[in-house]
Amino acid sequence: MLYFENLSGDKNDEYFRDGMTEDVITELAKIRDLRLFPRSAVLAFRDKPLPVTEDGQQLRAAFVREASVRRAGNRLRITARLAETQTGHSVWAERYDRQLDDVFAIQDEIAQNIARALRVMLSDQEKREIEKVPTRDVAGVADCSSFLYMYFEASENNLREAATASRHAVELDPESAEAHASRGLAESLSNRCRS
Repeated sequence: MLYFENLSGDKNDEYFRDGMTEDVITELAKIRDLRLFPRSAVLAFRDKPLPVTEDGQQLRAAFVREASVRRAGNRLRITARLAETQTGHSVWAERYDRQLDDVFAIQDEIAQNIARALRVMLSDQEKREIEKVPTRDVAGVADCSSFLYMYFEASENNLREAATASRHAVELDPESAEAHASRGLAESLSNRCRS
């Protein structure tokens, strides 16, 4: 799973590109019969387009997923291709034109289509995991409040808001790593403040 290529040319879209990459990897990792490289293993290939055969040789992977994302306002165009690394031939390719609001549905659809392309039989549990719609509220308020506390204004109000918002994020989606990371940061800041 290589990183999505950011075709928008806007540096601000790189966080979005990285998030899409990580979310699709996370979804596919739920499939027991797929062995995926962790994000850290493919990080070296980000922004360094190589032929699929070369990527596959360096990673020693049978298949490589290439993808790109382009954003114009609230519109997204995402292309994804799964290629056999020995020959470079595509086994699956798709283009998605969607509104930004549909980003979670697109991630799920890409993961399911790749699994189908690899002819992996999904268990009922794996299907449920992939189809689970993540919360639309990614609770960025917690991180913003933590960062405000750390870098701009170490006020009780920012600390309290970070704690409240991070607790709410974990309640909304107890399986979200992002929510737990936000909660951990808020707790860490609170503990540091008390000592």
